[in-house]
Amino acid sequence: MAQPDKLIEVDNFSGGYDTKRNIIKNVSFSVHRGETLAIIGPNGAGKSTIAKALMGQLPHTNGNICILGQDVSKLTPQQRAQRIAYVGSHMGSQSTMSVWQYVLTGRTPYRSLWTLDYSPIDKDIANEALRKIGIEKLKNMLMNMLSDGNRQLAVLARAVCQQTPIVILDEPTTNLDIRNQAKYVEAMRNLGNETATIMIVHDINMATQLSDTTMIIVDGEITHYGQTPTTLTTEKLQATFGVPFATTISPLNGKKIFIS
Repeated sequence: MAQPDKLIEVDNFSGGYDTKRNIIKNVSFSVHRGETLAIIGPNGAGKSTIAKALMGQLPHTNGNICILGQDVSKLTPQQRAQRIAYVGSHMGSQSTMSVWQYVLTGRTPYRSLWTLDYSPIDKDIANEALRKIGIEKLKNMLMNMLSDGNRQLAVLARAVCQQTPIVILDEPTTNLDIRNQAKYVEAMRNLGNETATIMIVHDINMATQLSDTTMIIVDGEITHYGQTPTTLTTEKLQATFGVPFATTISPLNGKKIFIS
């Protein structure tokens, strides 16, 4: 059965880590196939809480979240993992697996409980993920021995190996230097046109370079939401973060760059 074009639909959602206090308040948005949505806002605004809600990890007091047309609260953990891949900023840092073994675990949602090993098809998919992200040479290295930048690329390769229609990137370039940020951005561009991507970022210029739409969230509420060029303005950013912003134009791609 063909997947719907609208892969994520959030309707008037309110919720938090318990039912006594809503961290997210009356949030509504959607993400379509091939769309990249950036979520930005001050620390503690609720950005990562939205990610947890999308993965069905939080109780809610109002509204609903549908993933591929299905209520996320009705999906099993395995079904969620077949629909959404999550990339966090510190994942894999304690793993003693090789990069190859770690990336291959992206196939776990598709394995039978009675299967002892991954199939040849799974292994081919893992090899393709390594190639797509450009880290084939790292496959035999241990995850906990990698630099932050290479480890983040390995975590992204695992998400690619998972072959989900939705990928959530939660502050993926935190603690990366400029060179590794550039490598990561290039790898993200290889995710494909069929994937709906949500980026939770502190780097506003990463949003301007990569996202189609942007949501600004403050105190658990959406203050601005729409196409990135019209949503990210100096006036809106200054009101959000309380510091002045200026802009210039990138000589590399002609896109707006914010300076604060």
